[in-house]
Amino acid sequence: MPSPAAMFRYLDRFHDEAEEAGRRPGRAFIRAANDALCGLGKVNANLVGFAGGHSGRTEATLDMDATLTGTLKRQARYCNKKCKTYQPLTSHWDEADLVV
Repeated sequence: MPSPAAMFRYLDRFHDEAEEAGRRPGRAFIRAANDALCGLGKVNANLVGFAGGHSGRTEATLDMDATLTGTLKRQARYCNKKCKTYQPLTSHWDEADLVV
């Protein structure tokens, strides 16, 4: 596993401070993709394509879930449970047992 410092440096590449100005209280916010995020999307597409091509399956059942996750991030907003959270969206490909 990478060290916490290495993970922080990696994840920090996805952050774009200029995009933060687009956030509004009580409103959903989807930021524009920077080069790092576009690169991650390509890696994910290749991974899913490889898994699909080698699984022998002809169907894919995707389970999507957005769950409130607590955070200590200063800029995070409070949810209805009165704690700071973010809401990541995950998708799980059931037949391949793969998070996509």
